[in-house]
Amino acid sequence: MAQLHINRAFAENLGLTLGGSVREQVTSLFNREVPKAAGVKLNPLPFVGGVEKARFRVMWAAALQGASVWAITKNVPEVLEDEKLLRKAVYQMQQIVDTAILDKLFPKLTQEDLDHYNALRRRMNDLGTKSLTTKEDFARAFVADIRGFKPADVPDSLITAMAYHFDMACQLSAKLIDITVKSPNSYHRIPNAQAQNS
Repeated sequence: MAQLHINRAFAENLGLTLGGSVREQVTSLFNREVPKAAGVKLNPLPFVGGVEKARFRVMWAAALQGASVWAITKNVPEVLEDEKLLRKAVYQMQQIVDTAILDKLFPKLTQEDLDHYNALRRRMNDLGTKSLTTKEDFARAFVADIRGFKPADVPDSLITAMAYHFDMACQLSAKLIDITVKSPNSYHRIPNAQAQNS
């Protein structure tokens, strides 16, 4: 098969794919072991503590988007050569995630919570663009943010526990990236992509 050129349509489709993955991980496929790993106790009863559960899921969505950015930069080096490609993928991912959790989670949160989500997402995405970032860096930053620790004060046990979940998230993203890279359809615009080629 001829080498396919990483282009804007590919970046767009990649963002949609990764956004869909994040959406599922914070809605229908949410892993209840993640808050435990971060040392956050959420009420196990289905209809109790809805605000706290929604808040954690939204913050985890921010973290997963940063992990997805990290996976992109590690597995599709071409995006580092053209910043517009990475921006396009990130934009599409964010649109999918925000649209998906808008009705389910955002209505339960305050404006302060939403500002916190956007700020955390920016920090996680920044971590994702740095070549020397590790899963432990993500774990430390995430736990420090949601627990109110200084980064240097995050216990090693929490870093180890959360790093496992970041590793799993990055491995999943890497698999989806590999599938997208190998699919010829990924290099063409899809009809419902809602992309903005500005």
